Amino acid sequence: MLNIMKVKSRYNLNDTVWYFSNNYVQSGIVNGIFFHVTREGDQERTNVEYTLNNDESHLAEGILFPGKKELLNSL
Repeated sequence: MLNIMKVKSRYNLNDTVWYFSNNYVQSGIVNGIFFHVTREGDQERTNVEYTLNNDESHLAEGILFPGKKELLNSL
């Protein structure tokens, strides 16, 4: 039997996201989404990372926010 895994990202390509970098509020446009799925014992763990503005840096989903207000409210 074939098991099919569905993985969803919080953000999509071309979405604008907000984050902190070097103590400054920054925004960027998602241009790449990377999924890392690993097995830890009997459980699977999924990490989602994004590239923004054609930069090669990968940013974890947990540090990105859909708006500046949500970012500032997280402090």
